[in-house]
Amino acid sequence: MASNYDIVIVGAGPSGSTLARLSAKSGFSTLLLEKEKFPRLKPCGGLVSVKALHELDFKVEEVTKETYRGARIFRPQGDFVELESHSPIAIGVSRADFDNFLVQKAVAQGADFEDDQMVRHISVSSKTAKMVTSKGLEVTSKVVVGADGVNSIVAQVAGIRRSWQPSEVASGLVSEMKLGKETVRQICPDPIPEFHFGIRRTGYGWIFPKGEDLNIGVGGLLSEQKNTIELFNSFVSGTPRLTVLSGFSLQSHLLPVGGIERHICADRTLLVGDAGGFVDPLSGEGIFYAILSAKEALKTIINVFHDDDFSREALLQYEKNCESSIMCELKHAYSFARKVHYHPNLMLRFFIVDRRLRMDFVSLLRGETTYKLFTKSVYRRLPITLVKSIIH
Repeated sequence: MASNYDIVIVGAGPSGSTLARLSAKSGFSTLLLEKEKFPRLKPCGGLVSVKALHELDFKVEEVTKETYRGARIFRPQGDFVELESHSPIAIGVSRADFDNFLVQKAVAQGADFEDDQMVRHISVSSKTAKMVTSKGLEVTSKVVVGADGVNSIVAQVAGIRRSWQPSEVASGLVSEMKLGKETVRQICPDPIPEFHFGIRRTGYGWIFPKGEDLNIGVGGLLSEQKNTIELFNSFVSGTPRLTVLSGFSLQSHLLPVGGIERHICADRTLLVGDAGGFVDPLSGEGIFYAILSAKEALKTIINVFHDDDFSREALLQYEKNCESSIMCELKHAYSFARKVHYHPNLMLRFFIVDRRLRMDFVSLLRGETTYKLFTKSVYRRLPITLVKSIIH
């Protein structure tokens, strides 16, 4: 293994492994560092949208546990929006298997991978970036990329972000149980994901059947949710189908709320994925934006290597590109998500009575339209939907 690289990527989630694969394929010497021993458990719902899969240039059948052609979105009062699709909208995976699969794709393209190596020290000078890991590994690179999640060490050391405000992150609690297909089907006769909004103020729950496994979780704004264990227990006890279960192994996690302006670069440093705050504020999906941000990062990296200029000013092009390709979309998502999270009964009622809105939402989930166009459709149809709501 070399000690000097063109690019060192810290964090081997989907954004880090995607960038490692693409940068190695583009001819850059690339090292992917990961603090955990792979494959590792990852607290997550394990839902991967079809639009995320379309951003990959390979198939993922071998790590797919379930394919979804619909979803149910529940209101607090118990009724739900039934979403139906003629083609898949998402798949269910184990994040341990899925993330490891993506890492192996990066290694196959020529990237070096070192797991169980927590980065302890990062220093950036005018000539290089240097990293030292918990096991004494010392490496240098021309660019360091923070793909190390919501608690990004790279972001902190580079001075891009010291901490998050409670209103900028969501807290979550998740349990994935191997129950067997028969038990999973008894709890979820239809193999589709469920989202339960309004179980607390800005709080929501989910139930994702995935073959032999059942993924159950809750989440909400950190500023609003003071006790996620209580929220989880309340969700389970308030959902009769789940009360037969016990022995939950709970994992907590934080997610950034996408759509809020943030800086994502410094001298010789870029942030991608969750570290950059690229998460759908309505669904909590991060993998799609992780892959997109990795692709945007590569474009900028190619340019700065060509110009031999790794300053923040040069890397600001990445920030500008993400603003137009990702942040513009997430800002529209943020505006819509706040309405759903704070007024779930009212907002979801519109979708129950208006088939056109349901169809538009399915198109959004499949990546066939954008939040900008979708929200325009919602507001344009509001008078019709209000009339339908009253009639029904």
